[in-house]
Amino acid sequence: MGWGGGPVVYDQADTANRVSGEAAAADRSPRTERQVSSETGTNVQEAGVDEPDTVKTDGRLMVVERHDRLDVYDVTGSATEKVSSVRLPGVRDAELLLTGDTVVAVGSDRGARPERPGTRVLTVSLADPTAPEVTDDVRYDAGQVSVRQHGADVRLVLASGLPDLDFVEPHGKRSPEEALEHNRAAVEDSTLEDWLPTIAVGDDGPEQLLDCRDVAIPTDDLALGTTSVVGFDAAEPGSVDAIGLAGRADIAYESADHLYLASSGAGSMWRCVDWCDVGAPAGGSSYLFDFALDGTRATHVASGEVEGAIRDRWSLDEAGGVLRVAVGPTSETGNFNSVLTLERRGQDLVERGRLDGLGRNEEIRSVRWFDDLAIIVTFRRVDPLYAVDLTDTTTPRLLGELKIPGFSSYLHPLGRARLIGVGEGPGPDGWGAQVGLFDVRDTSAVTRLDVLSYGRRTAPLAGADPAPSPGSPITAPC
Repeated sequence: MGWGGGPVVYDQADTANRVSGEAAAADRSPRTERQVSSETGTNVQEAGVDEPDTVKTDGRLMVVERHDRLDVYDVTGSATEKVSSVRLPGVRDAELLLTGDTVVAVGSDRGARPERPGTRVLTVSLADPTAPEVTDDVRYDAGQVSVRQHGADVRLVLASGLPDLDFVEPHGKRSPEEALEHNRAAVEDSTLEDWLPTIAVGDDGPEQLLDCRDVAIPTDDLALGTTSVVGFDAAEPGSVDAIGLAGRADIAYESADHLYLASSGAGSMWRCVDWCDVGAPAGGSSYLFDFALDGTRATHVASGEVEGAIRDRWSLDEAGGVLRVAVGPTSETGNFNSVLTLERRGQDLVERGRLDGLGRNEEIRSVRWFDDLAIIVTFRRVDPLYAVDLTDTTTPRLLGELKIPGFSSYLHPLGRARLIGVGEGPGPDGWGAQVGLFDVRDTSAVTRLDVLSYGRRTAPLAGADPAPSPGSPITAPC
């Protein structure tokens, strides 16, 4: 069971001793309370950067998305009172942002073609909470990667796949060589409108979201497609600042003043055979693109490459102008996981420090960053939880390792001394969802204090949606 040994039960005397020593232990440990809930009640990855959720509140009103409707509640009294409801037309699985008396609902566009997913943005005025009104309707023919909010500014990251060109396959009298020649001609004859996404505001028809001059052409082997970064004021969603990247970057992480786009490094998301001659080769490197943020505008400032696979947005973090990245093994690395730090030098993101050898023959399942500490969980048969000291970003240092059965797919800090891990593991009646409580006061010897199992045939939802609605369960039947 590693250092923890198993659940620990404290008696009253032990509890007093533990509390009295907590402040001193915390002072010795590299950690911070940087990750907090937003002002609208959502657990967020980065303080000051709000994330969409199905429930939002400003302490006066609470708005809830339920079955493609927006319900509005008064929460100022001793009991919550529903005051109004309004339909959210044309949007599926919407999540909400709240700023002032404006709600921004972002979800999938019901009117989009199945082969080309779309994103729909509705704004709802709560100037009169008893009579909410949908005031704006904006549609993009691109799928949603990320939505974030800085004050009244909203930023979308959208991904467009390959255009629907007149491709053919070898068949009957058509040889592979003839199919290849036809398909190459189709690509050569395609226009800018075929490749770049569109925006439609209100009842107006679609227009090009990006100008060719606003699209950066990377030298890296990204999967084909277009990634768009769109910023707008919540009060004017139809007036946007947009910049594009010629390629698919399927991971987005946003700090207070920078946006980082990344490819996963696990290979192309779209592949074809020789008669098509279109697609990106599978590779073992992940590519990073750094954008400086200024209001609704984003400006590309640097790019970089790291060997290894980036799992998700939780694998990226910025502190003190240094980007920290957790990467898993690929064909370009050894069979282990690593933590790297990168800094901007001119227009390049270059390696500043690294730590290799974490979780050999295992994969990263979750990561949580602090100002000078990383907690990383890998998994194959057991759950090694690693504490990595980032006080000196040129030399990341392994502080300790805890091995327990199961794994955590989501980590959430509780102040300076505790950490919750939501994941899966063995319980009294079989494998299922579980929540563990960890003591991280001494990061060289992290211990698990307790574990709560939810029983077999349950699975955790927090790993898939790290911002569960208040009061919602964290587990569900398989």
